[in-house]
Parts: sequence; C-alpha cells; structure tokens
Amino acid sequence: RGAPDHAGIRGETHEQSRRRPTAFLRQHQAQGWKPEVRKELADVRQGIHAVIDAMLDSAEVSAREKAVLQLLQSTGARVHEVALMTVGEYQNEGIAGQAQVMNKGSYEREVKTIYFAHNPRVQEAINEYLEQVRPLHDSQGRGRLVDVGPQEPVFLTERGTPYSPKAFYWHWYRHYTPLRSECPVRFSPHDLRHLFVTEYLIRLKMKCGLGTEHFDAETYLSEREAFGSQVMNWRSARTIDIYDQSRNGEAVFSTLAEYQQDLSERRYAAQSAL
Repeated sequence: RGAPDHAGIRGETHEQSRRRPTAFLRQHQAQGWKPEVRKELADVRQGIHAVIDAMLDSAEVSAREKAVLQLLQSTGARVHEVALMTVGEYQNEGIAGQAQVMNKGSYEREVKTIYFAHNPRVQEAINEYLEQVRPLHDSQGRGRLVDVGPQEPVFLTERGTPYSPKAFYWHWYRHYTPLRSECPVRFSPHDLRHLFVTEYLIRLKMKCGLGTEHFDAETYLSEREAFGSQVMNWRSARTIDIYDQSRNGEAVFSTLAEYQQDLSERRYAAQSAL
C-alpha cells in the first residue's frame, strides 16, 4: 500500500491510501524514480548487449547462469522472479514458450506470465540446463522434470539446495567484472529489465511510423498501454509514461554528445545556423 505509484504494483491511488489508518510515517520524496537517460543511449545499449553476448558465448559461464540471463534479456523479468521460479510455474500447465512467476509486491499471492516463445535460444538454454546439469545436483537423482514436484525449484545450487538471487549476483559479478570495459557505463542485471522496456518502445514507435508524416499515435498509445499491463504486469499506467518521457531525453543527450565530440575536434557550429 505504501509503494510509490510508479512502481507499477499499487492497487489504489495515494489519495485512497492516505485516507486509511496507518502505523507508518511516509517520508516525502522530492523526486520520483526515473530511468537513467545515459543508459538509454545507443552506445550504452549496444555495450550492454555486447557484455551479455560475451557471457552467453563464454565457456566459463555455467548453463544455469546462461539460462537465467537468456530469460532476463528476453522477458524483462526481475532477477528474483526467474531465480526463484518453481517447476510448476515453468511448466505452466503445458503451455510452451511462457512461464508464470511470482510478481513483485504480491506476497506470493499473485503471478504474472513471462513470454519467450519467439526466441528459441531461451528454450535451448533452459533445456540444456534441465537435461544436462540439473540432474547432477538433484538430491534424489531425478533426471526428468516430470518427476519433480511443482513446488520444487527449477534452478539448484551445486549442493542441491534452491538457487537464489544472491547466488546469481555472486556469479554475475565474477563474470561481469572482466567484461566491464565493453560498456561505457556500469550496469546491473536489473538494468536488463529497463533495457527491455526501452528497446520495445523504440521498436513500437518505428512500427507506428516514427519520423514520418503518418505516425499512428493512437495505435502507439494503445499498444504501449497493453505492453505495460499484459507483459510487464504494471498496475499503474504512470510507469510506462515515465519510460516514454525518458525517450525524449535521449535525443537531447545524443545531440549533446555530438556537440562535445565536435568540440574535441575543434569543430564549431556555423554562425548561419543560429
């Protein structure tokens, strides 16, 4: 109930919450959360993909971490939603190419669906882990997922215990640190979620005719809203608005970057352009 509107998990407005009795004090925040515009620029997005591709191609990264990375990159899911996924959530009543995971802020009462049917590399990575690695760590030596209970975890540690976000982050920084120079800025696995939203909006705008005289704003807004509610499972429409507003900032920073590059080469704007 006390979550900010832009978190996308509120079931009521702040005004409705304010009128309810509460045992907590809410500290005023001067400014709400916004995506980091620098991380939305093309060179950073390319750098993030370069780092992830290097991890996925590395023989030193385990099949388990590769499966988790593929899911994070292709679905925009949170780390804990993937790392803690159960067998029943993954099997999803036999529907291929999608899984159900516990949603943030639901106290394990709500689930959301993540979709990966159109990226065969995701399923290949999951199958490699399930068929070749998971049976080695299963305490009962079960080699088939159909023999595993629906409440048991998909991902296991080498000791056969349930995998956790903390364990994933430990492996992440071990492999990420040597590749950090591939990207202009530092980033975390959670930034893959922001990248997923950003690049979806870019593709959607291009699909709707961005840069032409026939830009279909109505279709863009309706599909953007559907993406926020159905794919990202945000309750608040403000969340996708914040991402969309940050897209305007990309052009500003892109122009600034070009200007600073010109200054470094002692090229200046022509007076006639002012």
